[in-house]
Amino acid sequence: MQLVGILTFGSTGCWKSALVCRAKRNSTFYVLMTALVFPTTASADGLSVVKSCETDESPPEEIARLTILPNGESRGSTTAAMLIRIARQKAKEGKDNEAIEWALLCEFESKEQDAIRRDSGAVLEYLKQR
Repeated sequence: MQLVGILTFGSTGCWKSALVCRAKRNSTFYVLMTALVFPTTASADGLSVVKSCETDESPPEEIARLTILPNGESRGSTTAAMLIRIARQKAKEGKDNEAIEWALLCEFESKEQDAIRRDSGAVLEYLKQR
């Protein structure tokens, strides 16, 4: 069986066969729907980042050791888990901005820091819970 495309010029402005135009429209639709249905695969979730930091007792990378903490001291050997404990304390004291600052320091990658900033409401709620 041979499929024969029909030359069309519809509202899509497509001079190609109808089958090719339909395939292109369908593939674009499925890509967009996948991005909407599975947004967590496209970007990090701030709450997941904080939960991951909470269990990270490993020493920070060399470059992270040089980071200046909100209290003016260098990070040194302060683990990500310790930073989250401090962030939790600040959140419980009602110092939300400070809590987010401390939580941001647990990750050195800007993508993860952006996720924490973006999801700061959920992060603060989580920090105040426990």
